[in-house]
Amino acid sequence: MPEFSRNLAFVIGINNYNNGIPPLHNAVNDAKKLVEILREKHDYKVWVCFLANDPGTRMLE
Repeated sequence: MPEFSRNLAFVIGINNYNNGIPPLHNAVNDAKKLVEILREKHDYKVWVCFLANDPGTRMLE
C-alpha cells in the first residue's frame, strides 16, 4: 500500500433534502463521528459541512 505525505478529507452530512425526499435522522451524526475518527485516529486534516435542519443552513469548519 502506498504511503501518503498527508491525509485529507471533506465530509458532508445532510439530514434534510428538498423535493419531497424524506429527512434522514443520522447522516449528520454519522458524519461527525467519521470526522472524529479521521482526525483522532488517522491524523487527517478534515473539512466539514453539516446540513442538519434546513437545506440552506450549513456549518463549515
